[in-house]
Amino acid sequence: MNTTEALEEDLAMPPTPDPPIPSFTSSSKTTSFLSGTKSLIISNSAIPIILSNVIYFDKELKPAYRDFEFIFICENTVYDLKTTSLLNKAIQNNINEITIIRKNNKKFTLDLLKNEQFDHSKNKRSEIKRFNRPPLWYYRTPDGTIQSYDHDVNMTLCNHLLKTQNKPTPIRLVIRSKRHELDIPSRSDFNMDTKEGLQIFTDREIIKKFHWIPEFDYTGIKEMKTDKLPFGSDEFSKVADLFYFSMPRRAKGVNEDITEIISIEKIFNPKLRRNWEHELENVQIANDNPKIIYTRMLFHGTGACDPKIIYEDDKGFLINFASDDGLWGRGVYFAQDASYSHKYTFRTPSNTCKMILAQVITGDGITLDEDRNIRLPPLNELNESGKKRFDCVLGMRHGTFIYVCYDNGRAYPTYVIEYIRRDI
Repeated sequence: MNTTEALEEDLAMPPTPDPPIPSFTSSSKTTSFLSGTKSLIISNSAIPIILSNVIYFDKELKPAYRDFEFIFICENTVYDLKTTSLLNKAIQNNINEITIIRKNNKKFTLDLLKNEQFDHSKNKRSEIKRFNRPPLWYYRTPDGTIQSYDHDVNMTLCNHLLKTQNKPTPIRLVIRSKRHELDIPSRSDFNMDTKEGLQIFTDREIIKKFHWIPEFDYTGIKEMKTDKLPFGSDEFSKVADLFYFSMPRRAKGVNEDITEIISIEKIFNPKLRRNWEHELENVQIANDNPKIIYTRMLFHGTGACDPKIIYEDDKGFLINFASDDGLWGRGVYFAQDASYSHKYTFRTPSNTCKMILAQVITGDGITLDEDRNIRLPPLNELNESGKKRFDCVLGMRHGTFIYVCYDNGRAYPTYVIEYIRRDI
């Protein structure tokens, strides 16, 4: 390994792969869609390594694949983002078979009961292998932000979990020339050389942080108003925790915080909120799927636009003012990490910064590669009507998930965070 040296000799990988996990069984459904990608299957530079039905790669797989529970391989290649996303959704919705028609009219049927791909043009059947995606591990740095371990550390931890049958003992590793002892059950990383301890997390534990639903009672409120959250209150702490998750709070050798929240205001705009709740209800009815996480707390930088222009208006975020130059087309963009939205932060005359933390209706989203020509999410052919579009588009940019909405009324500006960002 390049950056990590295992100190335990029993972590060698199994010489031969185990068979894929058994297929699920359910009532048969069939669906098809027109692929918007140039090819159904793409080669991936990462070579798959199979560890007891869990898949890993000798190089980093495209970061956006982190959003999926399963990874699929056919003919030694990984399915592209869109196909992987659709296959995961098919499993969630108990759909056994999907038929894919590419733009060149080549037709593929993917059977999840038989674990089989059928290429209609070649009359050829190929095995589909389905594997669990292992958890990715992160640590809280001394500056307070969350960073991912490198690929070799993640692979070693995955192997260790498998070898110990998910009852891991502490494991000692050399990471960047320092000796570390990682204790997975206690979620700790102890640097044996510097005597410093760090908290560690899985990616799934981190994702849960963004799924909380803020309490909202606007009974008796007739006009738009803002309330400052008391410092130290539970609600203030939840918002601050999400913000500091990716915004460095401290820096080595600097006595004062380099990032400091001045205030958090909660937005009460009754008309805008009612419109948003009505939109949420429509999305829930259209999907009729309790497994979907319909809303997420996401950040938005307003650039030169004062956030109050958005939250004081009855319409809120409007597509009309979206740029035509977005990486996923013309839409309203939200980020999982505040550090990404900080690039587009609003700067006040007093040189403080402001950004919005919004409650966004992400609904049933689809993960796609960057495409500036997108104007609407693609049709969701997994839906029985065949006429419903996905609710948003997901992508990965600089290590953070980006969510793009293409309809007005899909996001409510819940909080405005004012903060200081000091240069170091």
